[in-house]
Amino acid sequence: MSWIVRVRCAAALSEPVTTLAIIHNTTGIAETTAPNRDSQIEVLAGFDDYAHADSFAAAAADFEIESTSVQTVSSEDWAQTHTSTVTFGGATLHLEVGTAFGHGAHPTTALALAALAHLRVTPASSTLLDVGCGTGVLSIAAAVQGFTATGCDVDPEAVAIATRNAQRNRVAATVSFVAASPTQLATPQWIRGSTGFSVIVANTLIGVHESEAAAIQALASPTATLIISGLLNEHVSRARAAYPSFELTSTTTRDQWVLLQGARR
Repeated sequence: MSWIVRVRCAAALSEPVTTLAIIHNTTGIAETTAPNRDSQIEVLAGFDDYAHADSFAAAAADFEIESTSVQTVSSEDWAQTHTSTVTFGGATLHLEVGTAFGHGAHPTTALALAALAHLRVTPASSTLLDVGCGTGVLSIAAAVQGFTATGCDVDPEAVAIATRNAQRNRVAATVSFVAASPTQLATPQWIRGSTGFSVIVANTLIGVHESEAAAIQALASPTATLIISGLLNEHVSRARAAYPSFELTSTTTRDQWVLLQGARR
């Protein structure tokens, strides 16, 4: 069972409301046009516990919104009624959002998609790890680019949704998903038997970057490219400090959100 917070507000509040949902640990976001109200939208944020849902609803009330409601919903019903489409590289990706994060419209995901669009597959750069894969949108986009992608997420339901999305977008042959954190993946046996991922993209919160950075660096190849998103402006120095093995020289911003990209030192 999940808790869904439904916020009806002006379209201009879409980004601050979805950002607030991320801060309150949402597990998935969907956005629709409010019925019979062209200038308004409904933001639906999923949560896996009532406390986070309630705190988000209370915080959202500080905005000039029309209404807020909290309801329970089965994971199956949420998955069936909340889908999203993303245009990437001339292809339209069809995503089941479910309770997983990553509908493609939020600035953190949009920044990561834009960074992926500039990458090219070469014999020395053909494998990609998507940390905190959520719906699998970044892994699927990477597969469209020609990468062999692996997505990891600690939420088994997100992994199930991502797997279905890969099948839906006909890239299941080159994308796999695993319910694990980078720390769980970076076992001594794996490190000894692998040359590492040539690209790692991590679109996640600063706390996860800091707790998983050592494992992420261990999973990277000696010539890897690292793309990190999910950062607010005030998190940039902390993010750079968390990844000392990488020279994160490329900075892209959208509103208050920042993406960093760079190569091994």
